[in-house]
Amino acid sequence: MANKKAGKKDIAKLLEQWGQQFAVFAPSKESGVAEMLKWDGKDTSFLDWYRNTVVPPKAIFLPPMEELFRFQKGKGGYNIEPPPRDKHKPLIFGVRPCDARAMAILDMTFEQALEDPYYLSKRKSAILVGLGCTNPCESCFCTSMGVSPAESADVDLMLTDIGDDFLIEEVTTKGKELIAKTSGLKEVTKEDEAKAKQAKETAYDKV
Repeated sequence: MANKKAGKKDIAKLLEQWGQQFAVFAPSKESGVAEMLKWDGKDTSFLDWYRNTVVPPKAIFLPPMEELFRFQKGKGGYNIEPPPRDKHKPLIFGVRPCDARAMAILDMTFEQALEDPYYLSKRKSAILVGLGCTNPCESCFCTSMGVSPAESADVDLMLTDIGDDFLIEEVTTKGKELIAKTSGLKEVTKEDEAKAKQAKETAYDKV
């Protein structure tokens, strides 16, 4: 699949554009710890401080508490109805490869052993936009689990830091379709591809 690139200074515009179609989640410290929360529509400071989240992004699909249904007693018995759901499908921006792999394993659990329709309905409709690690934490061990800091296998789009821009790799059909509907992206050069390759190799060597 073809690749594109987006300027770092244009990420807010990119997320704003995607926010017209999706419920966009991005790294935030609003709660006091790093986690994926609904993007506020303007802040991209996480590009400077974000390394990984304390609360994993799987919490969007598998929250600690979730309303499953509502009921009210009437004259003829109980009226049961599902709770209101967000009409926009989730798009999670900045998923690290280790978290994406963990969710892929979780998918197998809830698709096969213990099918969970609440988890699957959200998970299968979501877009995962990965952000490759260029500066892994000292405690990271993804390579020992067979995952690269820049692994793209478990996301729909993968972003790699190449300086002033992010190279955007189209990984899945969903990712390709999203990019086809996205305006303002730039074409990738051979120099960009070389920078991305070097960034991935450097990140791997740091783990």
